[in-house]
Amino acid sequence: MSEELLVIDHELGLSYCMDSEEFYEEILIEFDRQCSEYLPQLETHFQNRDWKNYAILAHALKGSSLNIGAANFSQLSLKHELAGKEENVSFIEAEYAGYFAAVKALVKKIKK
Repeated sequence: MSEELLVIDHELGLSYCMDSEEFYEEILIEFDRQCSEYLPQLETHFQNRDWKNYAILAHALKGSSLNIGAANFSQLSLKHELAGKEENVSFIEAEYAGYFAAVKALVKKIKK
C-alpha cells in the first residue's frame, strides 16, 4: 500500500472544521467510530457482491476521509464508489484488499 494513501493534511482537515482544533479532534473520533461500523459492512457487501451498498459505503468514506484531510484516500474511495455504481467487478475484486487494508491503516494512524 502506498504511504501517500495515508497522508493526512492537518491544515486541510482543519479547514473543514472551521479551523477549530477541538472540532477537528471530534471529527477524527467520529471517523474512527464510523470506520469500526463501516469495515464489517464493507466486507459483507463485498462478499455478497452487493455493489449498490458497497458504493454507498465508499461514498461515505470518501466524504469523511476528506473531512479529516485524507485527500488521497478520499480519491481512492471515489474510485471504489464509481466502480460500485458501475458494477465494475474486475476493478473492485482487484483493488478491494488494498482498499480495506488502507481503511484499517488510516484508522490506526489517527489513533496515534
